[in-house]
Amino acid sequence: QLDEARCFTLNCYTKKKRAIAALMATPYDQARLETAVLRSTVNNGKKETIAERLFLFTHRDGDTRVSIALQNRTTMAASLIIDLSGSTNTRANTPTLKVPITIPPRSEMLAAHCMPVNAARPWTVKVALKTGAA
Repeated sequence: QLDEARCFTLNCYTKKKRAIAALMATPYDQARLETAVLRSTVNNGKKETIAERLFLFTHRDGDTRVSIALQNRTTMAASLIIDLSGSTNTRANTPTLKVPITIPPRSEMLAAHCMPVNAARPWTVKVALKTGAA
C-alpha cells in the first residue's frame, strides 16, 4: 500500500544515442497514488480556513514540490478559483495558473502540484483563492 509520495530522479545511461523510457501504470495505480499524495498533503500540510467547513492545505516536500489540497466539509458543492500567478520560478500541473475548481460536498481533492522551473534558483508558491466562481 502506498502511504507516502516522493519525487525522484531516474538517470539512464545507454551506448545508443537515443533511448526511450516509458512509465506504465494502470488507472488503479494512478488512483492509489493520488490518494496517497492527498492523504500526505492533508495530514502534513499547513491548514487554512477558507470559509466555515472549507479548508486549504499546503504541503511543501523539501525543495522539490508543493502540493495543494482542498477539503469541503459542507453539504453543498463549493466553487473556487485557485490563483497561482503570484508564484515565482514555479511550474504547476494545471493548464493555467488560474484554475476553476468545484469540490463536491463532504470531500477532499488535490488542487495542484507545483515544482520549481529552475531548481538552482529560489522559488515560491503563492496561493490566492476566489470563492463562488467555477
